[in-house]
Amino acid sequence: MADKLNVCSLLNSEFTIFNDLMLEFDWKLNESYIDRVVYVKSGNELDTFDIKLNSNTICVSIPLKNCDFLYSVKFNDLDSAFEYVKKHIIDLHSTSG
Repeated sequence: MADKLNVCSLLNSEFTIFNDLMLEFDWKLNESYIDRVVYVKSGNELDTFDIKLNSNTICVSIPLKNCDFLYSVKFNDLDSAFEYVKKHIIDLHSTSG
């Protein structure tokens, strides 16, 4: 994937809504491509949110609590994908600590 930058900044403005949310909850942008972003939790790089734009769908992978696996689901639009990520990031934040 040659579209990746060495410095992590968004390469696709469609991911801006996700980026703002993730930064609010102390997740950092770890990888950025034209069609994909990966966020990791500061202090726990095993927890990741992976969001990928495909031609017809948005694939979102979220970390499972107390587990090293990700759960993946596909959406037909960015708004639905964003609401799903938002729900899970808030849930993870409220149950941590």
